[in-house]
Amino acid sequence: RLAPALAAAAGRGGPVIVVTDGAVDDAGEVAPDVLRRVRVVALPRPAFFDAFLVSVEGPRRVSVGDTIRLTVSYGTAGMRDARSGMRDGLLTVNIAGRRLASRTVPLPDSGVVSTELTLPASRIPRPGWTALDVRLEGVQDPEPRDDARVFLVEVSALPSIVLLAAPPDWDTRFLARTLGDVARVPVRGFVQVEPRAGRWRD
Repeated sequence: RLAPALAAAAGRGGPVIVVTDGAVDDAGEVAPDVLRRVRVVALPRPAFFDAFLVSVEGPRRVSVGDTIRLTVSYGTAGMRDARSGMRDGLLTVNIAGRRLASRTVPLPDSGVVSTELTLPASRIPRPGWTALDVRLEGVQDPEPRDDARVFLVEVSALPSIVLLAAPPDWDTRFLARTLGDVARVPVRGFVQVEPRAGRWRD
């Protein structure tokens, strides 16, 4: 639906540009004088359906006892009619063909969404740098080259720096992040939020 957005844009003045694939349900409701002020850029929707991985984000350095939390962004593009009933995909994390983690995710109608994948760092067979192969599987589309991303992570046998903070504050968090960036070694931080209980939290 384009008419409400164009009416609001015309009310504030200035140039108005519409980028569309042409699938506008209310084109007949747009006032002709408003439409004359608009520059239209038509980008036709591809005739095929494509599911893809956009990015993988997460910690680059962990110790063997950590949990690796990866934020995976994925999406779809193209014609809905070409999906052949596909509603879900399978996100997987692999090393040399061995699956470390997986999660079934719903495919969006279009656009990009994000989800989290977690796995213990202890599942990585050896310390050092490892290339994690993150894939979107179970989706039949004509373009498989955008269904995978490589994420590099370094696993250390033990943390090289342990930072204790009592009481915790923002300076401690900044120091821990800076130590990890400058020293380029795994940093573990523990804070004492309940001094009377004597408990430390990771």
